[in-house]
Amino acid sequence: MRNSFGPDLADGRPRLDPFSQQQDDVIVDNLVRSWLLERVLPAWVTDPSSRPFVLLGAAGPPAHRYVPGALSINRDVLCDEPVREITPTDDDLDACGLRGRRLTDVKFGRGSYEHFIWVDGSGVVRYGADTEFKPLGE
Repeated sequence: MRNSFGPDLADGRPRLDPFSQQQDDVIVDNLVRSWLLERVLPAWVTDPSSRPFVLLGAAGPPAHRYVPGALSINRDVLCDEPVREITPTDDDLDACGLRGRRLTDVKFGRGSYEHFIWVDGSGVVRYGADTEFKPLGE
């Protein structure tokens, strides 16, 4: 999920501020909210083992994009309604040691549905980043 810098979001929630102290509460809030999971739910319902274990954010300009935080998530409830908020298993923002790592070759589009990329456990991009999403089994 891409975390943008700049003014507050439309619903009044703050965005990351690259010039302030670490904003763990903002990072968590931006990671768990406002997901458009309808496009991937059919695949996760069909194959529950394909559901992700970790949710991470991406921030910064493309040449310097990094992970401000990564959360272990409750994958068992990903297909429950509503699907707009993801449930973390704890508040540790360094799941799998990913926090602070630099990201390369990650491209996000301008639409909110293009701020989401699903990468499976073997590193295959299943949705987003210039892929044409096809549900599992097709």
